Amino acid sequence: MNYGAGVAAGPIFGAPMPDASVTDLVAAIKQYYPSASSMLIFIHGFNNNFYSPFVLGATWTASLSNGSPVLVYSWPSNAQLLKYLDDETNNTWALDHFRDFLIALLNTPGAPPTINILAHSMGNRVALSALDFLARSGMTTTSHIGQVIFAAPDVDSATFFEAIPRIATVANGLTLYGSDHDEALRASREIHGHCRAGLVGCDFAVPSNQKFNAIDASVFHCDALGHGYWSSSTTIRNDIASVLKQGVNAPSQVRPGLIALPTPSEYAFTDPKPGDDTCATLPTQT
Repeated sequence: MNYGAGVAAGPIFGAPMPDASVTDLVAAIKQYYPSASSMLIFIHGFNNNFYSPFVLGATWTASLSNGSPVLVYSWPSNAQLLKYLDDETNNTWALDHFRDFLIALLNTPGAPPTINILAHSMGNRVALSALDFLARSGMTTTSHIGQVIFAAPDVDSATFFEAIPRIATVANGLTLYGSDHDEALRASREIHGHCRAGLVGCDFAVPSNQKFNAIDASVFHCDALGHGYWSSSTTIRNDIASVLKQGVNAPSQVRPGLIALPTPSEYAFTDPKPGDDTCATLPTQT
């Protein structure tokens, strides 16, 4: 069955598998990770070539236990900054393909019982669409969705936040990392005429839900566009690893480096840890 995008898992499965069955993929995962109780699917954002997301996939593999595979879902991006609208078309095309792949994975015997998802930027549209389908359909699956990480989501804010209560019914936990210094999302807002879910302060209507955390990472600014903080900051990478292992914050138990904000479900990073100093240098405000 062809799902329309390359799939690879962790440091072991480095070749694209557009025509391989999910059964074959699960068998390969079982061969190399025989005792895996969970796995992570990473979905990249726009302006990527096919292979660069695998480098990030390896980064997350190193952050997790050796027994937890990382699978990279690489949808067709043009790897050109000025091809945003073309990437958007390709991303829309990939929605159904990823949905079908995820459903097949969740229902394939032998797959890890817990499937976690980490999506960045435009890749969040792919994840959100599939999760919303699962929630609306009421489908019963063999495996289940564990933690879902939305990193700097380039998704319409209203669409995203209205979907949270629904998709919370099919996932153990949902975590959003956003920033008010994300110039890529500011540009996307100008293009679409609407706020983006990862742009803190712009229609940031966070719903109160015990399974959902919205985390303000504005203290970090690791690149010119302020869009890659989630992977460049060691503090945030460690926090994501903690989410995958421990789940979302509860108001009475907040992870180190974060503070609870007055609004329910919202948190923010405080002073960064040593080693993240360059990431914590904010741009000059005008």
